[in-house]
Amino acid sequence: MKPKHNLLRNALVLSAGAFGAWSLAAQSVGQWDFDAGNLNATSGSPLTFKDAATQASSQFGTTTALGLPDIGGQPAKVLKVPASADLAGGLGLPVGPNPSGGGTLVSTWTLVLDVLYPAASTGKLRSILDASDFNVDSEVFVTAANAFGTKTAGGGALAANKWYRVAFVVDAAASRVRSYVDGVEVNSTTVAGLVDTRFSLIPGSLTTLFADDNGESAETYVNSIQFRDVALSKGQVLALGGATASGIPVTLPPVPSGLEKWVPGGKFASRTTPIGAVISTGSTTIQDSTIALKLDGAAVAGPAITRSGELITVVKTPASPFATGTDHTVV
Repeated sequence: MKPKHNLLRNALVLSAGAFGAWSLAAQSVGQWDFDAGNLNATSGSPLTFKDAATQASSQFGTTTALGLPDIGGQPAKVLKVPASADLAGGLGLPVGPNPSGGGTLVSTWTLVLDVLYPAASTGKLRSILDASDFNVDSEVFVTAANAFGTKTAGGGALAANKWYRVAFVVDAAASRVRSYVDGVEVNSTTVAGLVDTRFSLIPGSLTTLFADDNGESAETYVNSIQFRDVALSKGQVLALGGATASGIPVTLPPVPSGLEKWVPGGKFASRTTPIGAVISTGSTTIQDSTIALKLDGAAVAGPAITRSGELITVVKTPASPFATGTDHTVV
């Protein structure tokens, strides 16, 4: 085995050029913000109460009137949705008419919500979305450990009485489902065969929010809901950020550039390891001439710079092996 040395990750500093606009063409966007005190859509078709019991126990109001924390220091108009005993309850979310992901169903999609759970709802399994009512269980959950994702694979920690912006992305092309809390990816899971299977939605149908087949739901407060029939990228979800009183932006903000990963990726590496980073450009323009790699404060001459889509890889193998057991800083 080769001797190991320590590598301490340090800063990534980016100077980016003009931002580009991310096109919303050729995708369906549904948006619901409850500003009018009903289920009408900001964009798309209205939500529906699936049964009379849900409608009777739901409540529209401001964060102030409902005794809730403001969102980012500002009051907001929100909706309280009660727990449901089965899939007869909850809200019906309209799915766009066109398939996505390569099959006959909507197999690639993104759901974003600004939500708050009261103390009485924490520590419980809470269904967020059931892709189709004939499935045995819901697909998107907040778990009993207060993690966001699926019933068996989530991340983050949703505290009681705090607003969060959560996003769930189903990407059939990549065979992955990803979950995010306040723009940060908290889980990524490979799921083989996502086209026209469990995570797929029926075009033109209503899919269920906040209800489950066996009552795995809890009281939920929601400020804004957005559904897209495309898979938002990691950078696009990051650009959406955390919950805001004004709701989720229908037009995506510019995607920031940032670090995708360090090279090497772990805390320890061999003495002859290449050093560098993989950068995601996002919506920015980054010229090769503006990229510099430093090791222990000194410029590294001639790093190899390669591009693949939005990713830029910058690496260089040091001329001499590192001394065993030494610490180094890469910028």
